[in-house]
Amino acid sequence: MKTVLVAFTLFAIVLLTGCTTNSGGGTNGTTGGPLRITTTALPEWEAPGAATYKIDVAGGVPPYSFELSGALPEGFNLGPDGTIGGLARLNPGSSRSVSPPFTVVVRDGAGNVTQATYTIVIVENAGLRILIGLPVTCFANVRCDEALASAQGGTEPYHYQSDSFAEGAPPMGTIVDVNGHLVGTPSRAGEYMVGICVVDSLAHSKCDHASVTVEESVNITGTWSGPYGETETSDYCTIRNEGTLTLVLRADGDSFSGSSDDVGAPVSATPTQEGINCESTPFHHTGTAEGTVVGDTISGTIMLYNSETVITLPFTATMTEDTMTGSYAGTVEAPDWSSRLSGSFRLVKTRPR
Repeated sequence: MKTVLVAFTLFAIVLLTGCTTNSGGGTNGTTGGPLRITTTALPEWEAPGAATYKIDVAGGVPPYSFELSGALPEGFNLGPDGTIGGLARLNPGSSRSVSPPFTVVVRDGAGNVTQATYTIVIVENAGLRILIGLPVTCFANVRCDEALASAQGGTEPYHYQSDSFAEGAPPMGTIVDVNGHLVGTPSRAGEYMVGICVVDSLAHSKCDHASVTVEESVNITGTWSGPYGETETSDYCTIRNEGTLTLVLRADGDSFSGSSDDVGAPVSATPTQEGINCESTPFHHTGTAEGTVVGDTISGTIMLYNSETVITLPFTATMTEDTMTGSYAGTVEAPDWSSRLSGSFRLVKTRPR
């Protein structure tokens, strides 16, 4: 009985010894048998983009250590756990590159050594595309929020970032945000090529550059004066008026406010139906003007009045340093009548403020 027990114990020890597994050196490996590298080739890297791949080892005695013989492509490295990683880039105009051969040397805990030779193949990532939009125009010292690019392909969601200034830095005071927009307040006029990259959820990326122009902004603050003309048309009459319009405006960031006034007189009052007596009661500009400024364009509202009603109409204008050309239009509603009012003006900056 004792002899049988000893024999069974020895048999169990032999079984346990032959089935031990271990994951040494950070790489899955199975003890028993000679030390060997089971990775026969590396997958292709897609450029531009970052990726990693771990060299698999089996046999020998863990832990394993890894050494490099030869050189990896620029931007790649071999980690202590056998992971090869890096940022893949292709030369302009190239869709594929193959590195010179390099050797990975593996040493196990018992001093056994094995090695394998590889190349790194980089191919263009045809799946993800960055689409550059039309050239962007912003204005110095005016907040800018303009789309630079969009994306197709790859794996959503995307995010965007500057191309590490390799393709060109954004204008001072602005950044490329995660939505692919140029945002901020540029401080200096000029022409810029802005590098932008799109990155998908698998860390694949595509980069390109967008054209950005920053123009000098126009100072709206001051007194503007010049001729204007307007026409009011109703079911009964057409009244024409002209005169001199004066706007006194002050900028506040992207907005402006001020007052309007005019010296005008009716030029004509023509009935549109027989038997109608048109009374000349043209609208005048005496009130407020306010709105927003975007570069050399302003838009807002302007107040007008006549003997019966006060109205506020939308207007737009474009400016240079010393001229403002614009127009306004809208419908005038009253309890027993309505009319269409439109006008235009060309003003000169007579006094800065």
